[in-house]
Amino acid sequence: MSKRSIIISGGELDEALTLSVLNQQEERCVIAVDKGVEFLYYHQIMPDYIVGDFDSADHKTLEYFSASANGDTPNLFGKALGGKLGGQ
Repeated sequence: MSKRSIIISGGELDEALTLSVLNQQEERCVIAVDKGVEFLYYHQIMPDYIVGDFDSADHKTLEYFSASANGDTPNLFGKALGGKLGGQ
């Protein structure tokens, strides 16, 4: 099975469909875009990358992901955060 990229963005998400797609993919790269971080935070899913200007995302959520332990910290990119934070 090949690795698939799944992009979770803000706006309206069909929660059941989104979770189904995420759960079906064992080899995946999850990318959270802007307020998409809120959905992943709520469902305790660690993204591989977080991108956007984060103007609609809760700053506590972004702090949670940037402070994640055990080397699982996602790469954060965004204008509002001044560029890359965490990751390599």
